[in-house]
Amino acid sequence: MKEKRCPGDAPEGRDGEETASQSKWSRRFDRPLDLAEAFLWIALLAVGTLIALTVFKEDSRRPRRTPQRAAEVSVEAEDLRVVARSGAFNFWLQPTTDFLSGRWSKDGQMFALGAQKGDWIELELPEREPGPYRLELLLTRAADYGIVSVSFNGVPIGEEIDLWSGQGVVPTGPLDLGRVELRGSGDVLRLEVTGKNPSASAPYFQFGIDGVRLTKQ
Repeated sequence: MKEKRCPGDAPEGRDGEETASQSKWSRRFDRPLDLAEAFLWIALLAVGTLIALTVFKEDSRRPRRTPQRAAEVSVEAEDLRVVARSGAFNFWLQPTTDFLSGRWSKDGQMFALGAQKGDWIELELPEREPGPYRLELLLTRAADYGIVSVSFNGVPIGEEIDLWSGQGVVPTGPLDLGRVELRGSGDVLRLEVTGKNPSASAPYFQFGIDGVRLTKQ
C-alpha cells in the first residue's frame, strides 16, 4: 500500500534531497543584508588593524626623553624667595617633563614668562654657613630666551649669559660664576635681562632657572 503524503512533505528520493538542501541554503542567505554585514565586519577589522599598525609605527618614531641625570644643585630654584622684581612678568614653576633634550632637577624650572629687556628679579638664598663659596648657576636655553646678567649681593659676577638655543629647550648645566662671599643670611642673587640673540624668536627675553650650586672654598 502506497504511503499517503501530505502536501507539505518534501519529495522522496534524490529530488527531495536536493530540494531540502536548496531550502537549507536559501534560509541561510534569505536576507539580503547577510552578505553585506559580513563584508562590513571584514572591512572594519581591516581598518582597525591598519590603524593599530599606524599608531605603533608612529610611536616607534617618536623622540624619547634623553636618558641622562639632571645636574645636582645645592638650592632648587623654587626654594629661592622672590625679594623683588621689575615689571609684571610671571615667575612660576614650569614642569620640564615634556622637554626631550635634557633633564632638570626635580623635573622643573622657575620660568620668567613675559619678561622684557631691562626686567630683573632678585632671589634670596636660604640661610647657609657664611664664608667663601664657588657659585654655579643652572639655567635654561631656548629659542625665545634672552641674554641675562647676574649680580650677587649687588656686585656683578661673571659675563653676560646668552640663553638662546637653536636645539630646542635645553639645560645649560652648571655655569661657573666664580667665587662669592656668603653673609649667611640675606644673600641675594639678581638676574637681569640685558638683550637678545639676533637669532632669537619672539617673545625674545624669557629665561628660566633650574637651581644654584654652592661649593664651600
